[in-house]
Amino acid sequence: MKRIIIALLVISALAISEESLARSSNIFNLNGKNIPVPDNVLSQLREHWKGETSMIVPNKMLNEADIRWSLDYISILELINNKECKSLELLQTRNFDPVSDTDNSGAQITSGLFDYVWEIKACDIQRQYRVVHPKGIPSFAIYPINL
Repeated sequence: MKRIIIALLVISALAISEESLARSSNIFNLNGKNIPVPDNVLSQLREHWKGETSMIVPNKMLNEADIRWSLDYISILELINNKECKSLELLQTRNFDPVSDTDNSGAQITSGLFDYVWEIKACDIQRQYRVVHPKGIPSFAIYPINL
């Protein structure tokens, strides 16, 4: 069952396609549907992040708006997993390593422009999210690995 849920998250994350990698800051694809999230809800979600999220350095491939959208999306996923969780902390970011990083989701994604792992702590539980630009797709995907 967990594998099915993760596969749905991967499909949902891949379903959003924009002209560039930038996304609409208030639209999130959940279970195949584009869901608008009001600014006040996003502000509340952003308050859950503790510590430094500035360790994610913007670049040509993943700009500040993409990073903010990604952190918001992770906040929403964590809220879905645990409605009581109000503490998120970015521990580190690094390149995805197919040898040492086990992607148990079953996703077979060949990366294009970038492939990162963002390690976070959600209410004292460490999680890893893969932030990847799949080759040949004009957007990027975010999904949990090793749940």
